[in-house]
Order: sequence, then C-alpha cells, then structure tokens
Amino acid sequence: MEFEQKNTGLIKQFREGIEPLILQAGYDLYDMDYFSNSHESKLRVFIKNKKNETETNLIEIDDCVKVDNELTTFFEQSDWIPENINLEVSSPGIFANLNQLKHFEWAIGKRVKFNLNIDINEVVANFSKKNLKDVIGELVNVNKENIEVLLESTDTVLALKFESIKKANLEPNI
Repeated sequence: MEFEQKNTGLIKQFREGIEPLILQAGYDLYDMDYFSNSHESKLRVFIKNKKNETETNLIEIDDCVKVDNELTTFFEQSDWIPENINLEVSSPGIFANLNQLKHFEWAIGKRVKFNLNIDINEVVANFSKKNLKDVIGELVNVNKENIEVLLESTDTVLALKFESIKKANLEPNI
C-alpha cells in the first residue's frame, strides 16, 4: 500500500479547491475519488466530522447537504471544472477504507480487516491457518513503516509493513 498520492492535474485542483471549503464548514476531507469517461465525470467526496470522534464519526444527511451546497457554489464559479460532473458527498461509512497514513492513525484502537498480499505465515511463525490472507484485529500502533495489530481471538500482535497490505478497512462488530 502506497501513501504518496499523486495529486496532479484535476485531482490536485479539486483537493486544493475543496479542502479549505470543507474545513471552513467544520469538517475534514477524509478522502475523494474522481472518475471520468466520455459520458460523465464524478467526484465523490468523503467527509469526517471534526467535532465527533466516535467510531463512525457520525455524518448525517444534513452534513452532506451543507458541504454539497458549499462545493456546488465553488463548482459553478470555476471554469476549469468539467460541465458534466456529478458531485457526491458522503461519510466514509462504518466500513471506511484505510488508504492514507492519517486513516490508520485515526483507526488506532478500532477493529480493522486487512487483506494482505502475503500469507500470514510469512510474518507469524507457526500460525494455525495456512494460506491466510485476510485478518481481523485491533489496530494498536502505527508508524510510517508499519502497523501493529492484535489478531482477533489470539494474544498475537502482528507487525505488518504497509507494502504487505493490499486493502484495509474498518470492520465494526455489528
């Protein structure tokens, strides 16, 4: 997993244009996705409530509408934004993807599911399951090189390099 996001072109312009507006409205820009083809363009903006540090950072529909209205005004005043763009504002959700270092830091103490690009037996000697690439546990530590996760139903703390993580997301008990 790489954290160095290549913010160039439109992505960089979107981030630089919308992040201050989202912060000014009282939220954090959690993440964003931009898709474009010959028929349409779509910008998905995921916001996190700065004031609410619960597990889900409860974002309500009114929060999304508030940010959408702020961004719509910006879109209408900016000549460089494609005319056929659809804007979606949402929360990251209870199964929020973790794909930036700040996401992992925020998720410390939370239950996380990891999809690995290595077999867990490569990092944990004598682990009972073979060819295991999906693990769930509590994220206990994060630094720039790796994370530590307390594997569910064991006392094993697994140290993983970010390169060995294909995908990670919150995995709440529901």
